[in-house]
Amino acid sequence: MKDDQLDMDNFDEMLSQDDQQRWLEDHKVFGSGGPRKDDLALRLQFGRQFGKMKTYTIYPIIKLILRDYIQKCIPLYVGTEQTFWSISCLPNTTSPEWPRLACISMYFFEAFVVGHYRDEPDRMWGFVNVSRTRFQDFYPDLDVLTDDFDEVELRSDANYKVCKGDCLQIRTDSPYALARLLDNQAVLAAARQLNLQVMRQGRNPYAKYHCFDLADLLVE
Repeated sequence: MKDDQLDMDNFDEMLSQDDQQRWLEDHKVFGSGGPRKDDLALRLQFGRQFGKMKTYTIYPIIKLILRDYIQKCIPLYVGTEQTFWSISCLPNTTSPEWPRLACISMYFFEAFVVGHYRDEPDRMWGFVNVSRTRFQDFYPDLDVLTDDFDEVELRSDANYKVCKGDCLQIRTDSPYALARLLDNQAVLAAARQLNLQVMRQGRNPYAKYHCFDLADLLVE
């Protein structure tokens, strides 16, 4: 692992392909890859949205789920923060039919999204995108996952060009199911695989929407 990773544009120069494989096998092998950087202007820009997000009754569990995802599924999650991934807070680019609370993005790709029903702000929905091929190493028959998690739905039609056809979207309306998914080894392995494939394609174009106030609670 490079010491000057924060200045790197090429992810392969930050973390060699051999080390990437080591991370896929053990996500704790390199730790967080800090130190962190900061941006006061972005804090001021998105501070109000973060304050509003904290008023939702489902915020405490959403925060724990986001923290779990970032620390388990993103390599060097502090060292790559904003540069290769970002988290938006109450993004206003989403459909009014499906309001979003937070979105974790990397190179033209939505990795993990949580939101609420338009007329039911206390009712959550969310999805995690994973590598279909890696997931099927564990679940050759995809229906087996829905047998194990009766609150989830699988979609193979998520249209992200950067995934090159290798994207399986796991959706749920249950925060408890979402939390359980992040303890499932197949989901974790497949999420890591897809995230790494995407991050290797380039820097994060959504860095200007990164909510540092929210990220503070998720990466430390």
